[in-house]
Amino acid sequence: MSNSVLRTPGSQIFVHELWWADSETSLDEATIDSLRPYITRYAQTLGVSVLAVGGAEDHLHLLYELPSGKTSDEITAELQRATMRYLRETLRQRHFAWADASAVFSVAAPDVRDLASYISGNSTFHREGGAIPEYEGGNFKDIENAEDDENDLPDWLRDAIEE
Repeated sequence: MSNSVLRTPGSQIFVHELWWADSETSLDEATIDSLRPYITRYAQTLGVSVLAVGGAEDHLHLLYELPSGKTSDEITAELQRATMRYLRETLRQRHFAWADASAVFSVAAPDVRDLASYISGNSTFHREGGAIPEYEGGNFKDIENAEDDENDLPDWLRDAIEE
């Protein structure tokens, strides 16, 4: 799945990304706390202004302003490569990997502050049962992994397919 978004000069696009750890690895709070400054500084070398990094055991949230001339795909690929290298080599999580699925959402400027606050405290929200589904990608991961179920189709579409 492609997440490519390109910003034109003179516009602003805020991007909220969700990356899931693969099923064999996980993130603890200390790891997420270590990733926060690493990702922020590394992203600066790419011309990316990171506004928030946070996450929970199975996923990481990243909020940034998309720079002009770069796509979200390029940024995601480079940041995931760099963070996997950091986790494996510096933090000694030898088998860490990001799952193939990720999600990218645009964020309206008025919502950036609330989302950044949520992302920064994400592990606490998850631990205390206060995770907000809209900020967690809704059912994105479930949709990606779900098998087709014809009962989920509206009747008119099912009838059209059967004809």
